[in-house]
Amino acid sequence: MTAARLLDRIFFQHEPHHPRLIRTFQVSFIAMLLALFVLFICIDGRENLGYSAIHFAIIGLSLMHLMWLRRFNLGASYSLFALFFFGVIPLFEYRLGITYNDASTPRDSSYMVAAALALLSSVCFYFGYGLHRGVPLDVAAMEPLRYSNARHRQTAVVAACIVLVLMALSIAAFYQFSWHSILLRGYGEDMEQSAMGNAFITYYARPIFFNILFIMMMDAMHRDPPLRKRAFLLGCLAVFFVAPIGIPRSLAGALYIPLLMIVLLPRYLSKYSVLCVILFAVLFAAPIADVFRQINHTEGSVELGQNFNLDYLFSGHFDAFHNLAQVIELDYRSEGWQVVGILLFWVPRAFWEGKPLSTSFDFADFAGWEAHNISFSLPAEFYVDYGVAGVAVGMFIIGLLYRRLDMFFSRRMVEGTIGRYVYVVSHFELSVLGLYLVRGSVLSSFAYTIGLASTLLTIRIAERVLRGLALGARSAATVALR
Repeated sequence: MTAARLLDRIFFQHEPHHPRLIRTFQVSFIAMLLALFVLFICIDGRENLGYSAIHFAIIGLSLMHLMWLRRFNLGASYSLFALFFFGVIPLFEYRLGITYNDASTPRDSSYMVAAALALLSSVCFYFGYGLHRGVPLDVAAMEPLRYSNARHRQTAVVAACIVLVLMALSIAAFYQFSWHSILLRGYGEDMEQSAMGNAFITYYARPIFFNILFIMMMDAMHRDPPLRKRAFLLGCLAVFFVAPIGIPRSLAGALYIPLLMIVLLPRYLSKYSVLCVILFAVLFAAPIADVFRQINHTEGSVELGQNFNLDYLFSGHFDAFHNLAQVIELDYRSEGWQVVGILLFWVPRAFWEGKPLSTSFDFADFAGWEAHNISFSLPAEFYVDYGVAGVAVGMFIIGLLYRRLDMFFSRRMVEGTIGRYVYVVSHFELSVLGLYLVRGSVLSSFAYTIGLASTLLTIRIAERVLRGLALGARSAATVALR
């Protein structure tokens, strides 16, 4: 068997799921959790049975919810967050005495209060989310795009090409036509950039460029026979102008994990396969991306293996719970406008002089830390604004919102329409990004979420307008003939 045929059998096969494949990923996920549990039991360090019991309760709730759901969605993204960031990682941090940013070790009472708040946030979220299980996503059953008539097809293709050319020129011009700056985040961030220009390119131009190509690749792979060469060329364009090592890691995960699972590995798509891919991305792909982010700020050669060690894992990338414990320890409170500032992130400071800074920056200044880009979870945002009641009510509302969004994106759509494709892409991408949104910092993650959602909404509205124009033209032609 040639290498090309072997790759063809592994990738691009839109066949029904094989039960053994699903079980393999399920077993792998459970085996990883068991390995972490054995490691936790074997290592020496501090012990606090009450504290450990709370985190094991969080782990148990998260696992039950993940097993209950039928697909990876927004509800699953929260459970994955709670499982690791509020469940597994705090156990190791406490036992090994790990802190971040040279902070002092919190008192046990602070750890206990933080753990109780984490458990409260999960319980209230699940009460809001309810017993909604979701509908499994069957990529193999999706049909290629169908158009109302030839005019509709021509206008849709021309409009997509025009937008792609305009966005590609905008991206290239913003980075002064330097391929280093387009491909490598370290070079791109080193350039002088206007705030408005950076916001447009990062939050809108690159995501809409990527998602148009994503939909075109999905259509190409659902043709009979699949148009693999076309999909490959479209993928190359996406990788160049929206390079995974040229954009923030959270945005890269939200864009490329759905592309990987839907276009390249559709026959492996299942709830547990997505969970395994996300964990692989967090533990292995993210450290590589972090190296390229610093590539223009590092003297000498860059070693890809420098981030694959325990120091990297406990150097601030998994500090969501630690920062919540520090909030309790230092008795930090905001002025009550942080959540409002997140929702109104789009309002310029010229119109709102007292617009709050990102809570992660504000708290880092309060704590006297040098690092400011720290994780500050959504439950912590509710706590510093509104106290314990804010955590309970806020997470209950988030649960309600996530359930409604999961139901909205899972509703039945006409197969073979761009709307169907947009709903599938939106649900997957926003679910992956939801993991980073809950982890924080919420202000920056919310901006990425709104930016990504606006690009998908633009595609959806444009598709409906073009379809309406095509149908109107056909009706007019019919009347003229009569």
